[in-house]
Amino acid sequence: MENTGQCFCGKVSFTVAGDPLRMAACHCSACRRITGTGHLTQAFYKKDQVNIKGETKTFQSMSDSGNLRTRHFCRDCGSRLFSENAKLPDTIGVAAGAFDNSDWFRPQVALYTSQRPTWDYMDPELKRGPNDMSEESDALADRIRAIIGDDPNVSERKMFGGIALCSTAICWWGHIRTAH
Repeated sequence: MENTGQCFCGKVSFTVAGDPLRMAACHCSACRRITGTGHLTQAFYKKDQVNIKGETKTFQSMSDSGNLRTRHFCRDCGSRLFSENAKLPDTIGVAAGAFDNSDWFRPQVALYTSQRPTWDYMDPELKRGPNDMSEESDALADRIRAIIGDDPNVSERKMFGGIALCSTAICWWGHIRTAH
């Protein structure tokens, strides 16, 4: 599958070859602020699948998991186009709305749905990412608290497998978090 796209003014264009590795919608506050909408939708590819023509301006920030994120915008019209995550150096996210035809796009996972504005519709059948508390993870959190305690005065993090309990919140590590 080959797809093309561009920014609003057309000074930055791209072609992607092959299927995306992953397609996601992210509702975190950073993605909402970057897009000015209720979420950001991206298709993720290996960098060698994406050919970019034109210059972008970048903005870097740290994600909540401590990874450096680089976001690419058109220098002239400001369209948000691509993102990179230092944790996944061979991968690039392409904004779904920048494709000339994005009818093929179907998010496979929704991230940070606990931060989703109520007005932003989300398919209830869409898989939720590891950073969203569900009934399953609530039950796991209860089991972990039974083992290590749940003292609200404890500020240190305690690790159990891929899970850290931070006094009142469960944080998940070890998952591909391409949206952050």
